[in-house]
Amino acid sequence: MKNVFLPARPYQLYFEHRPDYLFAYVHSETISFDIARGYWVEILSMLHQRHYRRVLIEKDVRARLSAHDVFTLMSELAHSGYNAVSFAIFDHQYDVEKCTFEEMVGTNRGLKVKIFGDLPCTEQWLLGQSDGIVVDPNHFPHASVTPRAFAARG
Repeated sequence: MKNVFLPARPYQLYFEHRPDYLFAYVHSETISFDIARGYWVEILSMLHQRHYRRVLIEKDVRARLSAHDVFTLMSELAHSGYNAVSFAIFDHQYDVEKCTFEEMVGTNRGLKVKIFGDLPCTEQWLLGQSDGIVVDPNHFPHASVTPRAFAARG
């Protein structure tokens, strides 16, 4: 067997399958468009595999994307086919102005996304969203759209 070196990801991403939603924890000391796209592709992949309709993302990323990168990333997410999924984001570096912009870009493009600086409020909002966590794949509106399609955009 040939040894293959896989470069370390510049972020850590952990998942926890909770009764009512998927929980994802992401941590990174740095950020770039490619780093953000990388962890979003993994989150979308898990959503696709497990057919979740809700996800709570605890984001502990020390730096922030530029407004242009936020706009591009949220636009790509909106075109990924996951508009029926509720995305609740608890941002450790919550900045009302920057998070409001990110949220506005996503919601204006059809995403169900809300960003908070408080974990209990994040979970409360998410649990108030309609639909359960697991659905029949035949009834999942965008089951044919894979995270690979999102990752291939560029």
